[in-house]
Amino acid sequence: MKILSSPVMILCMLILFTVPAYADASLHDSNIQFVDVLNQQIRIYETGCGQPVLLIHGLPGCIEDWESIMPELSKRFRVVAYDRPGHGFSSANNLKYNLDYNADIAFAIVDKLGLENPVIVGHSYGGSITLAMAVRDVSTIKAFVSVSPVISIKGKPDLIFKILKIPLMGSALRLFIKLFGHNMVKKGMEVAFDPNQKDMPRDFINKRCMIISLPHNVVTTAREEMAICPDLSNITNHYDKINKPLFIVHGSSDRVVPVGDAISLHEKVPGSKLILLKETGHMVQYAKPTELIKVIEEAAD
Repeated sequence: MKILSSPVMILCMLILFTVPAYADASLHDSNIQFVDVLNQQIRIYETGCGQPVLLIHGLPGCIEDWESIMPELSKRFRVVAYDRPGHGFSSANNLKYNLDYNADIAFAIVDKLGLENPVIVGHSYGGSITLAMAVRDVSTIKAFVSVSPVISIKGKPDLIFKILKIPLMGSALRLFIKLFGHNMVKKGMEVAFDPNQKDMPRDFINKRCMIISLPHNVVTTAREEMAICPDLSNITNHYDKINKPLFIVHGSSDRVVPVGDAISLHEKVPGSKLILLKETGHMVQYAKPTELIKVIEEAAD
């Protein structure tokens, strides 16, 4: 199954998750910095103190994806979230649009910031990145928490991703999204949040519709989607190398990534722990923030 189930859903997510820092008053400028990592300028948000927790967003995405859990997490942990290369306000210098490169970036951030024995938490595509990290030699990592991870993609990528890779057509499509995107975002997010639409913040859609998606966000999303099939195949062949604690968190009602994928992942990774959240969709961090934080705390112990 594709990460996003239809071209309309894809367009919605392209707007929804490309959000600059100033769009959310809960993220203070003093907590944001840009760090040079592997020839990329990575936008990082850091708050709290204690054992480090590194948060990795999905496809597409940004720091703000974690707004629902960072304040509470920071009471116990040193919380670090970042815009992945080509997303949000991070740079897109000669990117490699695959999971291995994203894993390289995450490890480099751990080293750059001196994160000792961190817990790595990833959502959706970010959950796939945690798996790409976990199959390596990860003696410096405490544990991995993979939230609604994408582990299988059936069929060919949608035609729209090929269109988005074409500079002029991609630009025209972004203009169309800007002009007519509000209703598409609303419909798309009803799918992503379903059955937890009540947990969507009141200004969630309007706030994001005010922001014009940055060009490199669209290109990165298209290219990462096009590359994910072989990426996932390569990781699957190395699940037996995972020797760190792996916690898999998934909503039983997820309409973006089927719950069967999480069950299959759990069966393939010996010693992993599966946490299925009833009546929960894809946006676990909004629907069940308390439950997710408890899993992170368990992973840190």
